Amino acid sequence: MNILLKSGLIAGVYLLVGCRPSAPESATETKEASSALTLAPAMVSQAGIRTGRPDSVEISETIQANGTVEAPPQYIATISAPLGGFVRQMPLLQGSFVEKGQVVVELEHPDYIRLQQEFLQALSRQTFLREDFDRQAQLEKEQVGSRRKRQESEAEYRSTQALVSSLETQLKLLNIDPKIVRQGTIQSSILLRAPFSGYVRSLSVNLGKHVNANEAMMELVNKQHLHVELQVFEKDIAEVQEGQTIRFSLPQARSGEHTARVELVAKTFDGTTKTVKVHGHLASGFEDLVPGSYVRARIITHRKKVTALPSEALVFDGSKAFVYAVTSRNASGWTFSRIPVTAGASENGYTEIRFAGEIPPELVRKGAYFLSAEAAKAEE
Repeated sequence: MNILLKSGLIAGVYLLVGCRPSAPESATETKEASSALTLAPAMVSQAGIRTGRPDSVEISETIQANGTVEAPPQYIATISAPLGGFVRQMPLLQGSFVEKGQVVVELEHPDYIRLQQEFLQALSRQTFLREDFDRQAQLEKEQVGSRRKRQESEAEYRSTQALVSSLETQLKLLNIDPKIVRQGTIQSSILLRAPFSGYVRSLSVNLGKHVNANEAMMELVNKQHLHVELQVFEKDIAEVQEGQTIRFSLPQARSGEHTARVELVAKTFDGTTKTVKVHGHLASGFEDLVPGSYVRARIITHRKKVTALPSEALVFDGSKAFVYAVTSRNASGWTFSRIPVTAGASENGYTEIRFAGEIPPELVRKGAYFLSAEAAKAEE
């Protein structure tokens, strides 16, 4: 009787233990299980999924920088009036191309006429005073005239000679040929010409407008010598050296990447922006660039061998990068797992990847976005 009772108690204990609910899986185990995705072989083929090992490629180490496209000061010209006047002709628009020596503005004003008149009057008086000076010198030589009169005549002649020279120089500044004025031809307008071939960068005049002396009317720029002015942060400037390659693009344009070369690294530091200026010369292909345009640039400091996959093999979840690895495959299906990686530099369609542990033997090289979409459907 006692034996039967003990046996019944033991059986009851085992029954209670066996009926106790099992402990729930941890969140980590559930998450890891949900990251696995199994697809039928036919679906893998239809999706064009390609797998293999990562590549060992050369990728450039770069420094990111921002800046603008600029022209050297000697290839930027401000057209201004040497003497105030009214705009008589101005056949240009902003963006127009001009040849060296082409007339860009014609101005007219009574002062131009008055200056030529003063030049002719001074020229005539100079001729008279020259003859008077020669006469007084001859009289003094013959001891007929006084030395004082000869000196006064010479002083007045020299003064008028200086005035003629001054007025002649002023006419040249106005692009008026003194030789033509000497012949009695007076012009009421002056022509301002382009100092070099280039484009009209800015324009601030119109027909009939009065411009003051030295007032800027337009700005010309020669695009044959454009360069990029980049701002590099203090922490990166030690890596930048002359001769390094710069690759830059214009975010607002679709012209692709352009190439330049580091020509000069400034020796001064901008305390406001915490940057140092880097000057880069363009190699070619600057026809579509506009001075003043904002650029994003990469300065290539050196190249190194890295483990990389095609950039399309990486998927991103916020700032985190992942790749897919094949964990098993058989006739019934392929199983993929999402593996976190650290993404490095990208170049020529490849992106550097770094794994926390060993590199999986088989990785997805093409079709990662399809797998990511299928995994998202499975979680819904």
